[in-house]
Amino acid sequence: MRSKTVDRLLKSTPKDVEIFVDWYADLVVRINQLLRENDISKKNWLKRWIRNHLKYPSG
Repeated sequence: MRSKTVDRLLKSTPKDVEIFVDWYADLVVRINQLLRENDISKKNWLKRWIRNHLKYPSG
């Protein structure tokens, strides 16, 4: 059972924000599924991502 405050907030939320939040939540769930399926922790994924995508200036 939702509170009146939650109902009021949901009614005043713009449709595009509602769509974005739904899409973003689905994306987060899918990313977590893929990490689990491939036995990769978020910490290890981040280390790999940093190593492959961030270039630090030498010197």
